[in-house]
Amino acid sequence: MLPKKGSKLPTWPGFLGDREVLAFTVADLLKKEHGDSHRAIKELMRQTGASERTVKHWLSGQHAPEVMFFLRLVVSSPVVRAFVLGIIEGPASEQTSPANDRVIRLAT
Repeated sequence: MLPKKGSKLPTWPGFLGDREVLAFTVADLLKKEHGDSHRAIKELMRQTGASERTVKHWLSGQHAPEVMFFLRLVVSSPVVRAFVLGIIEGPASEQTSPANDRVIRLAT
């Protein structure tokens, strides 16, 4: 139900509802696939078209990728693609509780 007053929508309590959790998860997935070297940064820049600073922010977990870059990661990265498909097909996608965010941290 939407609030009758104000300009803020209520926070979604579901899976990966928090930007920090998403940023941490994406950073962990990218480090597992590419490592944390300068070569990994260059490879991710080539795959997504993002700047070096942007990719460094992703790998450090400071920021999550914007939608366009996230979709490019899904297309180019088998690890990110498998993660997204696991969310879609997994049992956690049917639940919308804050406990799901803790599950993600433990699984990655």
